[in-house]
Amino acid sequence: MPTDDTLAIIFCTLTVVSAVGILLMFAPLVQYIAALFGLLALSLLAAPYAPGWGFGAAVISSFGWTLFGLQHRMYGLITQMSALLLFSLVGLWNWWLGPLVLG
Repeated sequence: MPTDDTLAIIFCTLTVVSAVGILLMFAPLVQYIAALFGLLALSLLAAPYAPGWGFGAAVISSFGWTLFGLQHRMYGLITQMSALLLFSLVGLWNWWLGPLVLG
């Protein structure tokens, strides 16, 4: 009998796989969505009042570009955008999620 933790992990894994599958259906649009969120991220990061939202947009953009790089075997783009995704997640935690969760 699987435990609740095992079921939660299975559910989360299936959710992520489903989300990636849906994104792959819209593969031709991924590069445009990633580009738009990248521009949005830069404009929000440049504004002094909304850096947390900028990091959120950067997470979406870098994930999209990483996915696009994987589809087209562009390993330099994958490397760069994976690093940017990591840094964006750290920025998102520092500016928005960390204070929200930790108080």
